[in-house]
Order: sequence, then C-alpha cells, then structure tokens
Amino acid sequence: MKKTLREIYFITLDFLKALLNSKKKAAIALGALAVLAVGAYFGWQYFKPKEYKVYEALIAVRSQANSDPVEDAKNSLKAGDVLLLLPEGHNWSQTERASYLILKMNLTEDQAQTLVAPEERKAVEPKPVTEEEKKQAAERKKAESDRERMETVRARRYRIKLEELDKNFDPNILLEKQPYLDKIYDWKIVEKKPKL
Repeated sequence: MKKTLREIYFITLDFLKALLNSKKKAAIALGALAVLAVGAYFGWQYFKPKEYKVYEALIAVRSQANSDPVEDAKNSLKAGDVLLLLPEGHNWSQTERASYLILKMNLTEDQAQTLVAPEERKAVEPKPVTEEEKKQAAERKKAESDRERMETVRARRYRIKLEELDKNFDPNILLEKQPYLDKIYDWKIVEKKPKL
C-alpha cells in the first residue's frame, strides 16, 4: 500500500511521541531526528536537479596551427573548440559572427566550465643543475606547497562535434549568416578529445 507524504509525517510523529515517554528514549529520538535531518539536507544537495541555463557558444570552425607541435597543442584552437560561452542574447560583433560558429546550448554551470577548460597535467620540473637553479626550485616548491603546479597540454579537453550539425558544413556560410541559431543544443553534441 502506497502511503502519502502526510501519512508518513503523522506515523513519524506518533513514533517520536512514543519515544519521548522516557528521557533515554527522548535522547535517542532526538539523535535519530538529527541524523535524519542531516541526511535529508545532504541528500537534497546531492540529488537536487541541476540548474540549466542557455548559453551562446563561440566555436572555432577552422583549426589554428603552429609549426611547433607542443605549442600547437597548448595554444592553438582546433575546429570544434569552444572559445567562450556567454549568456543567451549576447550582442556578437560582425567579426565574431563571420569568423566563428555561434550555437545556443542548454548547459549546467559545471558543463559550461568544462567545455572551455584546457587539458592539463601535473607539471614536470626540470632537474636543477646549478646552485642558483637549486635555490630557485626550492623557493618555487615552498611557494607552491599548497597546490600542485599544472601545465596546459591542449587548449581544450572537449570539442563540439561539428560533423553532427551538418556533414557538409562549410565555414564560408558564416559570411552570410549563422545557420543554427534557431535550435538549442545540449551536451549530446560534445565529445572528449582522445588523449595526446
């Protein structure tokens, strides 16, 4: 038999009244009630629906290139990389409209931050050779003791799957119009890039 929230409330209230008949039972009841309250609060925080917001994503449609492969990975945006996300209705410049694809995307705050985050790894410190280098390394280590030093490996960890928008997408159409502003996309058009 399915009980309503009101019935469960009154059953719980009757149970607590019965426990309150003695001081020992009262202490147990209050402890149980406190545990339930804390559990309900953290359960709500964990299971509450995530808030979504519509952003406009500025997306690279052509890959940038650098002759140094390491610098290319670190600093060059590739086709499908999101340059930045701004709230829906942003007034983009003509240059931005002609140079980048703009998509509306329904994302959580975490998804939005992830989409523009670089791929990073723990920085590898070169071995100091001279006394001066050893002194500088010790000072750096002391100053950074609270956090690990990270280095950028690639400009973006995730990309928009442009090929899912249109298999024959031609970036030159952006000179005339933004072709996809009439639809709101979600995380389904995002993919994690393979490891380098």
